[in-house]
Amino acid sequence: MLTFAITCVQVYHLMQHIVFKQTSLLYNRHLDQVLLSAVYGVCKVAQLKQISFKQIINHYRRQPQAKSDIFRTVVLKQTEVELQVPCFSSCITFISHCRHKHMAPPLH
Repeated sequence: MLTFAITCVQVYHLMQHIVFKQTSLLYNRHLDQVLLSAVYGVCKVAQLKQISFKQIINHYRRQPQAKSDIFRTVVLKQTEVELQVPCFSSCITFISHCRHKHMAPPLH
């Protein structure tokens, strides 16, 4: 099991990977959406069962910049060229989509 400090480092490295290698994950998305996904993804891979997505969202809601549409409406798919958005979903669906498609190698 990971300690809090190691978990923070893992989230930091995952965010670095997203910003520098998977920049398409940032297109039409709020940085908070990607950060929430990174925190949950690291906790899930580390099998930190005591940390649920609901708890992460509850802590996020306490932040001054928090808005409910940040985790309720996330771009799931978009066109590559014009970045038009044909599909929205919730943050948890976005996390599942990203974990399997984009983040699996850096998370393991």
